[in-house]
Amino acid sequence: GLTQSAKILTLYEGAMFGEMSFLSGGKACATVVAEVESEVWQIRAPAVESSLASLPLNGTCAKSLPRC
Repeated sequence: GLTQSAKILTLYEGAMFGEMSFLSGGKACATVVAEVESEVWQIRAPAVESSLASLPLNGTCAKSLPRC
């Protein structure tokens, strides 16, 4: 299909962003384009699940996250 593109946000030094499909289990639908040299980190589901499991929720949130 036809892909449309629109600038919706400008981020500045120290800002973070993420793909919401990570939480919903859906397909990724965002594209990010850097206008200047940038440092990008990729954080995979197991790392987030491990962090969530340490919260005082007995890991219930982490168990519901989809795996990459």
